[in-house]
Amino acid sequence: MVLGAALALPAASAAQVIGVQGGVSVSTFKTEDSSVSLDSVIAPAGGVFLVFGSGSFAGRAEAIFSIRGAKSELGDYKLSYLELPAGAQFQFVRRGNSDVHVFGGAFFGLKLDATLPQPDDVDVSLDDEVEDLDLGIFVGAGMTFGRFVIDGRYTHGVRNINVDPDTPGVRNRSFAIMVGIRIR
Repeated sequence: MVLGAALALPAASAAQVIGVQGGVSVSTFKTEDSSVSLDSVIAPAGGVFLVFGSGSFAGRAEAIFSIRGAKSELGDYKLSYLELPAGAQFQFVRRGNSDVHVFGGAFFGLKLDATLPQPDDVDVSLDDEVEDLDLGIFVGAGMTFGRFVIDGRYTHGVRNINVDPDTPGVRNRSFAIMVGIRIR
């Protein structure tokens, strides 16, 4: 939706860069229960991005498929999201068609699936236990080399994704490294 609205901007009003990106994310949960021991999970992430504006300061919108989760003694929690980050990007070093940039903003994540995979290949559905919407903030930095882009980002969920109000709160945390290519 955000990406669609940004694409609808007239090309004459601002330069637009559209691209695709993919990589890996390392994620875990932050829980209010200090007795719970959780480890990180590594999973793929990828999607499309749009940078719009001219000069050093620009808007940024993305649509990213990501898998969040954590490892515990019960197994690996696996939450799939369509994340829609929107924010700003500042390019502070520019040489020709290369740059160094920082970016940040807010995101909302639409839950696609939530499971706890089991050794017998029968996954336990957690769809009724995990909120359908995650909200948070993100910050990152990257470099562009001609048509190629590399960036790293930290995503900090601010919404409790645990449906049950009587159990400790759970929030997503992740760090991702992605590489991409500018299409336009």
